[in-house]
Amino acid sequence: MLTSSPLCSGFYRTMTAHIMKLVLSVSLIVILTHLFGACSRKESRPASKLSRTQVERISAAKKFEDLFEKTSEVELKQDSSCLIGTISALAITRNGTIIVGDNSAHRILVFDASGNFLRTIGNPGAGPGEFLRIAWLEADSRDNVLCLDNKLDRVTRFDLFGNPLLICRVEYGFRLVSNDDGGFLVYNYIAHPNSSQSILFLYDSTGSLRKKFGSPFLKVIVGQVPISGGSISTYENKIFAVQASEFSVRMMSFEGETIKEFTRNSPIYKPIEPPLTFLDKEKLDSFTATASVFAIPPGVVCVTLMRNNLMQSWLEVFDTDGNFLTGAIEIPSDLESCRTKHN
Repeated sequence: MLTSSPLCSGFYRTMTAHIMKLVLSVSLIVILTHLFGACSRKESRPASKLSRTQVERISAAKKFEDLFEKTSEVELKQDSSCLIGTISALAITRNGTIIVGDNSAHRILVFDASGNFLRTIGNPGAGPGEFLRIAWLEADSRDNVLCLDNKLDRVTRFDLFGNPLLICRVEYGFRLVSNDDGGFLVYNYIAHPNSSQSILFLYDSTGSLRKKFGSPFLKVIVGQVPISGGSISTYENKIFAVQASEFSVRMMSFEGETIKEFTRNSPIYKPIEPPLTFLDKEKLDSFTATASVFAIPPGVVCVTLMRNNLMQSWLEVFDTDGNFLTGAIEIPSDLESCRTKHN
């Protein structure tokens, strides 16, 4: 796992791109820093526009190292009491506390900024403080942690000692983003394209549903095959959403309006097209999936594209108005992109 960089650290308003690297049973958190402009974690609100110099530097980038540099590396220290099975989610607080969701053991593990194990939170089950499928974790602006369990259709907010602060039922979803006001968004990226389902659900700080909006992406089902995967990020007053089946970023407002959709003709993008069945392994392995999106200061949107048969992934970079900056940036093969929020 790692934290982010050139595109500053972040996801959402003041966020940090994280990268996760597992070496056998050892988890390493590599912290990267962006190279095109300073980004302070203490800023309450990042600048929304790129300077001409920043645009020129990002547009000239051709390699991952042109955008990100490694600043530190943290090993998650494990023993028989805190072995990590399957990392399903990751969050990092403002002071560097590392929160890991382990779906093998249906629990959450807490490490300090140096990688020392602190405690476990939760057990398998459906009761308060218990988990069945940890889909997403996020640290909010008060360093509390939100956990989306999409088998229980439930969000739990708890402090770093594991004390539950909020438990609420939510609509089915896979990704969660917290808001500055204590509320949060839940994203369902597999809503059927021929349905009237919404894909985004906005909750207030008490866990009450305030709004649902957004139509499903059109290629969620190709032929007979559902294409699962997707991501959301927020920056200032904009929501950015992607779905694995197509290279297109949907920009929306918190009022539910679709502002625009943007993409570009990337040389590494290979779409998936019908006819398609579950037996078409070659097609499923060779198409380019849109894996994630993260919007970070000082106003950059990064989209991760990946291809299974090549075991490769790339970055496509835009500004927050959807203008293309640079792309086809290969991500090193020993890094897996993750995202977590920092304020």
